[in-house]
Amino acid sequence: MAIFIIVSCFLIAPVDAAESATYKMLPNIVDSGGKKTVSAGFSLSAKAGISNQGRSSSPAYIFYPGFFFPITVEAPPEGPAFVRTEDRTPPTIEVQVSGAESMLWSNDSVPAESTFKISISDNVEINRNSIVVKIDGEVKINANNYLSHLDPAKAQGEKTAIYLDCVATLTPGLHTLYVEAWDAAKNPGTKQYTGLEVAAPGAEPVIKSGTLVVSPTTFSPTTGGKTTIAFSVSGASADTEVTIFVYGPGGRGTEWARKVRSGPGYNQVEFSGVSDISGEPLANGIYVVKVIANGKELGKQYMVVYGGR
Repeated sequence: MAIFIIVSCFLIAPVDAAESATYKMLPNIVDSGGKKTVSAGFSLSAKAGISNQGRSSSPAYIFYPGFFFPITVEAPPEGPAFVRTEDRTPPTIEVQVSGAESMLWSNDSVPAESTFKISISDNVEINRNSIVVKIDGEVKINANNYLSHLDPAKAQGEKTAIYLDCVATLTPGLHTLYVEAWDAAKNPGTKQYTGLEVAAPGAEPVIKSGTLVVSPTTFSPTTGGKTTIAFSVSGASADTEVTIFVYGPGGRGTEWARKVRSGPGYNQVEFSGVSDISGEPLANGIYVVKVIANGKELGKQYMVVYGGR
């Protein structure tokens, strides 16, 4: 005996017509006999013909264990009838080289002896059998050996977090790191880092690019105000020499300069607004900030000093 239920319902999220998705039927739907349904999980067939407006054209189909329900779908005044319950968020993957202060980026310089500290997290559950870590296409970590790569310094999450150490000896040149992990709902998370450079012994690292941010751009050193000079360096080694210059109004003369040892990624230096030349707070005006690494200018910004001489 065939079972037919005519319902009026509304789909919260638009779904492509070719997609099968899991929904929860709320108890405000009645069957053809006028009886209210109970909450249950249903799989909406790919045959449903769901439109971009999030409604299903007639006839649509619902599959429930052992049953096949043709339905029509409209927007009832009492509210939504189906709520999508499936997890569509993939795992989040982050990598940091041991000893570095910031996360890894493509085109960073890395040591020949590198430990890649890999963090994988998910809002529901990680499928640990799906974990794959490759360096230059060669599998280093997978389901067969990931337990031996667990980071002993981290508290491993029962289902939602895993921390791995991938130790690698890299030759001079460019390398690629690839990390993949799926969650229990089969959402794939991937992260690939390309252009990871290992410098030849004794060679100066090549600075590929950088950014510079000054915040705040307006401050008063006479009232204790300070600013932060933040910069990132792509291609730097762990001890690349970086010089920060503050030039006087119109770019005339160096009022302040500092040499710092900088690693790849994000770095910052605090500036109190006191001149190296006079030892006094800078006079009112517009000043130029530049950051130079291995002869390459990473950026130029302006800052305004007020309340001074």
